[in-house]
Amino acid sequence: MPPRPAPQDHGRQRRRRTTSRSDASEASEPKLLPLPREQFRGNEKWKPSIHRPQIKAKPAIYDRLSALGLIHFARMGHVPLDRSLLQGLAMFWRPETHSFHFPIGEMTVTLEDVAYLFGLPTTGAPVTGRSDGEWKTKTAELLMPPNFENQDLEDMFRKGYVYHIKLVNLRALCSHEPHEDSPEEYLDRYTRALALELFGCVMFPDNSSNAVPAIYLSLLQHVRGSDVVEYNWGAAVLACLYRALDTASVHGPSSIPGPWLLLQLWSWTRFPACRPKALEDFTNWGQPTIETCVPFAE
Repeated sequence: MPPRPAPQDHGRQRRRRTTSRSDASEASEPKLLPLPREQFRGNEKWKPSIHRPQIKAKPAIYDRLSALGLIHFARMGHVPLDRSLLQGLAMFWRPETHSFHFPIGEMTVTLEDVAYLFGLPTTGAPVTGRSDGEWKTKTAELLMPPNFENQDLEDMFRKGYVYHIKLVNLRALCSHEPHEDSPEEYLDRYTRALALELFGCVMFPDNSSNAVPAIYLSLLQHVRGSDVVEYNWGAAVLACLYRALDTASVHGPSSIPGPWLLLQLWSWTRFPACRPKALEDFTNWGQPTIETCVPFAE
């Protein structure tokens, strides 16, 4: 009589099959890349790059700034950056989803946040254009005062960077405060210089550190009248922030240009424990109006 087969542990087989199915399902699900925490922990060299605008918005050009959609943003005061706060937020950013993956859930900065915190328009023409052109000629036409010297035009551009206007020279063009009785041409030049400084310092900064690309002048051809183009500045700033956070979370360079002020103000609205005490009492935080614009500014 043949020997009886040994008893089998069907429960173990079921457990094995269950484990195999779970492994297969986990393998089929897309996995996010691990957070590069070692690139940020204790890295004191990580410094968000931002520069403080110095050209002031004056009442004489408010109508031009309103036409460009920059009136609320141009009137914001200076808000010092909290490097530690921004560094901590970048650790939780996922470039795969363009969002923060916090222990409490997933969050991200939206166009609504840009509209409320910066007061920038979120509709209009896309911020785009050609990168090639006669930028020296465009600079002389839209920025330089009458009867300027050729050497003054050459000094406007930073050496080593193709057609980057130096901020110090840009600010020198606005040495005289604009008034209601100032020439229309001077008010136009002052408005363009102010907008360029906002682009290069806060909205779209790059690694040039002390200069702004002259290609933005193509967006400022007209600053008054019916020919002014309404651009979607909000979407452009948000895209710039996403790109900066992607770079910070993956590569972790020592200096990262980007609209970091937007991220800091956003974090203050979402995490009350991380925001400083306001300089004055307020009820409508971050509303895009002149009276209630960013109460934390100097």
